[in-house]
Amino acid sequence: MRDIVFERAPFATADMPAATAAAAMRLRDLEVWPVVDHDGHAVGLLSF
Repeated sequence: MRDIVFERAPFATADMPAATAAAAMRLRDLEVWPVVDHDGHAVGLLSF
């Protein structure tokens, strides 16, 4: 995840509701979405 290009935001946040994240992933046709904390540090991945 260290190699993620941060200009390709938006990212999911740790406090984002699951339904919101799932809807955003479907809209963007994403299977995996990086999750960042409020400082922009990667904390995980969502997969759909």
